Amino acid sequence: MKNKTLHLHMRTNNLLSDFRTLIIAIILLLLCLLAKAQAPKQFSFQGVARDAAGKVVANQLIRLRLTIYKTAPNSNIKFEEEHTPITNINGVFTIPVGSAGMDLSAIDWKESEYYLQVEIDPTSGNNFIDLGTTQLLSVPYALHAAEANKLKNDDPIFMTGNLGQGALLPVIPGQSKFIWYPRKAAFRFGFENTGVWDDAQIGNYSFAFGNNSSATGEASFAGGLNSIASGNYSMAFGEGAVAKARGGVAFGRWGENDDDPDPKNLALNDRIFQIGDGNGANSRHNVVTILRNGKVGIGASDPDYTMDLRGRMRIRYFGTETAGIFFNTKNGNPDGFVGMKTDTEVGLYLKTWKFWVNDQGNGYLNGNLIQTSDRRLKTNIQPFKNSLGKVNGLQGYHYNWEDKTRDQTMQTGLIAQEVEQVFPELVSTNKDGFKSVNYIGLVPHLIESVKELKSKTDEIAVLRKELEGMREMGKRLELLEASLNKGAGVAEIKTAAK
Repeated sequence: MKNKTLHLHMRTNNLLSDFRTLIIAIILLLLCLLAKAQAPKQFSFQGVARDAAGKVVANQLIRLRLTIYKTAPNSNIKFEEEHTPITNINGVFTIPVGSAGMDLSAIDWKESEYYLQVEIDPTSGNNFIDLGTTQLLSVPYALHAAEANKLKNDDPIFMTGNLGQGALLPVIPGQSKFIWYPRKAAFRFGFENTGVWDDAQIGNYSFAFGNNSSATGEASFAGGLNSIASGNYSMAFGEGAVAKARGGVAFGRWGENDDDPDPKNLALNDRIFQIGDGNGANSRHNVVTILRNGKVGIGASDPDYTMDLRGRMRIRYFGTETAGIFFNTKNGNPDGFVGMKTDTEVGLYLKTWKFWVNDQGNGYLNGNLIQTSDRRLKTNIQPFKNSLGKVNGLQGYHYNWEDKTRDQTMQTGLIAQEVEQVFPELVSTNKDGFKSVNYIGLVPHLIESVKELKSKTDEIAVLRKELEGMREMGKRLELLEASLNKGAGVAEIKTAAK
């Protein structure tokens, strides 16, 4: 009887040992990690519950106890929890480890080795059967990935690579992207959905960020919306900014892009600095353009001069200085000045004020007004005819201006419409229909008129001289006649006396 009892006990122990081995093997084989390196900090544990006879415990509430030891089995407990799952028809159960006990993320998985002990009570009571302890190799360590991949304060980020080596950049789906590309030592982050961050569109050592910004030039830099830095060492920032030339810089929005420079080599007419203020891809405009040759355009994208302005420029009064521009001599002396003389006068200064005009339209000249008049510069030269008669047809007037902003003192002059009738070449008509007289052009006619008057005066002098001669002759004739008349009277007296 004793031997039978011993045999039964040994058989029971063997069955229990086999049962434990079977259960732990099944559990460890079916163990899988479903958790990621993000919250919740759990992993899924799956197994098959069997009773002491090896039969599947189907559709039944069971109790499990899981314990994690640090360093060695049955040593320092770092985690423990219990679960009461219900098995399915096949005896399979699944529990989320980390949901009913301590926090798994509190375990420093990289610090030491860890061991998992599994205990089960198929009747869901507290009579746990130890299924054994096994070392955790990789499954829970995935929880450490969250910590391993996390950027820590004060820790450097360091990655190495070689230009032209390493894997090619694959086509990356999606729109929001963060890319470090060691093969080209290039960096990209932001939004992109047009292919400008594909391998062929990435320049060596380039950097691009924002929304569909492109940096295809070597060591180029682009940021903003649809900005393009295609020149080597170029920069483009803003909305639709484009830097094509080597070393070029473009800012602003929708600057002009009709230039076609060599992105690798230098040329004098390259646009090296641009500020755009356009309205879109089909309405581009530069407010500032600087060429490599030093020419600057304000409103002009292709300046022809050192300073090329499109439109008007305003120079303001500052402090005690009137608005204007100084001009240097070859010796560097600022002897020339054009600008405001006073608040009501603008003029030309050359060591002294030479010429200025006031707000009433009156001009002042310190010097002589000299006009070009070289015969070699003229053609179709013809003398005047009847200048005196034409001048004689003009009428001079006193008058006042109707425009109250003009000088309101008494004026003298001619009426343009009257001058136009006899000297049409001396009258100009502006776009508003108002007429002006070239008074300087009257001078030659006045000269010819004086000459005509001189000729007539000379003729009169001759006639006057002739008239004086005739008068003198008349007097002589009168005397002769008187003398003759007197002689005839004496003869008559003598005849009568006889």
